[in-house]
Amino acid sequence: MVQIASEALGTITNERELYKTVLVLTLELLDASGGAVLVEGEDVVSFGLNDSGETLAALETVRIKGRVPWVGRLGQHHALGVGFGRADGAVFLVREERPYTEAECASLRLVARQLARAQERSRLYASLEKTTLEAISALAAALESRDGTTGGHIRRTQVLAGEVARTMGLSSEEVRTAQYAVVLHDIGKIGIPDSILNKLARLTEEEWEIMRRHPKMGADIVGEISGFDSVTGAVLSHHERYDGLGYPERLTGADIPVGARLISAIDAYDAMTNDRPYRKALTRQEAMAELEANSGSQFDPTVIEALTTVLLKREEHEPEREKEPGQ
Repeated sequence: MVQIASEALGTITNERELYKTVLVLTLELLDASGGAVLVEGEDVVSFGLNDSGETLAALETVRIKGRVPWVGRLGQHHALGVGFGRADGAVFLVREERPYTEAECASLRLVARQLARAQERSRLYASLEKTTLEAISALAAALESRDGTTGGHIRRTQVLAGEVARTMGLSSEEVRTAQYAVVLHDIGKIGIPDSILNKLARLTEEEWEIMRRHPKMGADIVGEISGFDSVTGAVLSHHERYDGLGYPERLTGADIPVGARLISAIDAYDAMTNDRPYRKALTRQEAMAELEANSGSQFDPTVIEALTTVLLKREEHEPEREKEPGQ
């Protein structure tokens, strides 16, 4: 059982996924009808507890009072609980048929030790990832300040990317990818000369050739971050078009990473609804009409549908104000 737990938890870095995996595993292997993972300051993860929270409340009392490991009864249920981590977490299992044995308690303790190690690894990974992202985001912010036309762009698009990704029903990992990618997608412009990056006149063909290198440059930078493979793909492909006429690889449709398809639409919307030296911002309605007109050619129709839903919802709660384009 310990080997199974070790293999199951070995590659998971998200804490809630760790807790869910442990519950699924122990419910089956220890013949439980329900269970929960309770951790100080975090939302409960539970399966099979259908008594309006009474069992969870009782289990939380046991955890808080530090009574684990614990074998006992909760109403009609036999219950088993063991602690894990630095005294802030506990795994509980319940069933009706028969009491838990000492052997089963010992088995759950062994699994809990594996969970504690995986939890510590997950928290370390999250801390390292946060530090790395902050460093690269600082570079992105420096690039934003270098380009006077994009002030506030990173923050606006990051928030919008999260809303649109969730509206599309993407997984938590895909939402994370979209939000990281939208922050980092133009990081490759750090290698583009100012004379090209800030040129107001039409770029020459030679200058366009240089500008088109920035997705690859950005992907090379982001690719140095461990665990950012999906973000790297989105950064590389954020100038692809749904109809295959984009760059650098002329990908089409679903072959374009979903993070890149999100960036394409969200970046365009933010650009249209904020002032540039050569034009005034479009209204929200004008920008939405432009996106719809290019849905299926430049943009993924599914992304445009979700983006439109988000923007209309924003409109209901916060009517467009003339001095706040893009919000």
